[in-house]
Amino acid sequence: RVGDHLVYLGKLDNFEDKLARLKEFYKKGLNQVGWNKYSRINLEFSNQIICTKRENKK
Repeated sequence: RVGDHLVYLGKLDNFEDKLARLKEFYKKGLNQVGWNKYSRINLEFSNQIICTKRENKK
């Protein structure tokens, strides 16, 4: 298990590329900000990764 977030791939075309981008994001991005900062990671588009911040519950 890696963090507590949903990974959205969109259509499964180019899923190898999407998983490679996710791996790089895990290495370079989440290691810096924390594994539980985002609730959703969207890899649907080829030139960007869209992250939704987790809501803080009070």
